[in-house]
Amino acid sequence: MHPTDSAIYWTGPSVSVERLHNCKTNQDGQICKLFKKRDKWVKYLDGKAEETKTKYNKRKLDEMTKTTYEKAVSGTLIKNREDLTNRITEIITNPNKKWKEAKKDYQLPRNYFS
Repeated sequence: MHPTDSAIYWTGPSVSVERLHNCKTNQDGQICKLFKKRDKWVKYLDGKAEETKTKYNKRKLDEMTKTTYEKAVSGTLIKNREDLTNRITEIITNPNKKWKEAKKDYQLPRNYFS
């Protein structure tokens, strides 16, 4: 019914508040596959952040980080919240070739929880 190698298990002597706060290991004490994939994804994103820092100067980085939703919709960047939602959905469901390839290393199979 559920994966036995999951870090989230709700029964037995190991269930505790600590389990809810630190979902790193599964019942046999091994590091969970999801935790490993998440850790790999975070390292990838950190690497991309470092790449961005070397690619752009401080002024450009400040400009990019100060682009709030309100600022984006006040110009021509984003029409409204629905447009933003649609863009995000499109990026996730139809990533460009580079992201599509990178995503494979961090994604669990669709049938993981079946």
